[in-house]
Amino acid sequence: MAVAAGAGPNAISAGPTGEAATFLQGLVQQLHNTKAQGRVTVISDPAALATHPEDDVVLQPGDFLYIPQRPSSVTVVGEVLNPGSYPQKADRGVDDYIELAGGYGRYADDSYVYVVNPDGSSRPVQSGLFRFGSDRLAPGSLIVVPRDLRPFDLEQFVVNIGKILSDLAVSAASISVVSRN
Repeated sequence: MAVAAGAGPNAISAGPTGEAATFLQGLVQQLHNTKAQGRVTVISDPAALATHPEDDVVLQPGDFLYIPQRPSSVTVVGEVLNPGSYPQKADRGVDDYIELAGGYGRYADDSYVYVVNPDGSSRPVQSGLFRFGSDRLAPGSLIVVPRDLRPFDLEQFVVNIGKILSDLAVSAASISVVSRN
């Protein structure tokens, strides 16, 4: 909204005027003419669509529908010792696939592991004692083990502690000398 010219400070016009109106009109026209790009994942199971008809996607002229071959594996990538694809089995969970990939690598951030589902959605892996069956994977899933951006470095930690203890010793000696005088 714009303030009307010549009106008091509390007067507000019904809409934008001048250059603002021209800009907004051009922006609306540009957005109207822009074609959406990218992927849209769809549900194609007739039983699922019968119970949730709002999930049925209407194709427009020029839309392209690609149905990939049903995968039979789960892929593990990122900070694991042997990234790769492994046969999907119903009794395997995220931890099992990470173990098949050799386990976590040296710089793995195991608190931010996530799964990309075959439909394109993703979810974090729940860690903890009470995660009953929440890590079961569908064929075609991708497990991502990210790199820890700030891994714990024992050598640097020891150097830092040494500096702190040294500074404390010098400070204690200085206070001792000053207190004697």
